[in-house]
Amino acid sequence: MTGKVEVVPYKGDNPLYRHGPIRVARDRRRFEHADGTPFFWLGDTWWMGLCERLKWPEEVRTLAEDRKTKGFTVIQIVAGLYPDMPAFDPRGRNESGFPWVENFSRIRPEYFDRADLRLTYLADQGLVPCVVMAWGYHLSHFPPPSAAHHPSGPPGGRRVGVPLPQGV
Repeated sequence: MTGKVEVVPYKGDNPLYRHGPIRVARDRRRFEHADGTPFFWLGDTWWMGLCERLKWPEEVRTLAEDRKTKGFTVIQIVAGLYPDMPAFDPRGRNESGFPWVENFSRIRPEYFDRADLRLTYLADQGLVPCVVMAWGYHLSHFPPPSAAHHPSGPPGGRRVGVPLPQGV
């Protein structure tokens, strides 16, 4: 296969696409976009926003528009084990089921395919999805060997995609 790809600068008004991903600023006191533009974290919590409780697409779109209009910049959302109910509680399903198989030995990609529709929509609206995979007390569900059971975390010093400070 051959072809040609043309890369051009983004011309829209979505701050996530214009200014790049969010990071901690050099002074470690604030957030900023990749290009240095300041970012104010004003988050709303939709813990169950990736399950059937919030219907896709109509209710997600309605709630996102409301939050965008009110100036929110982040949607904190759970993609996995919820803080207030046991694993595999029927309320935690999305249209494709649960995020893991019953013994937690692997994820179910079809769950995350459905979740991606919602998360992409949020980003397209200029809202940063802040995804939590599980509360710490759920980590005992996962079978060893798992990074969650290793005293220093996984190789490379990362847990759930977040760099750990030196010495932790």
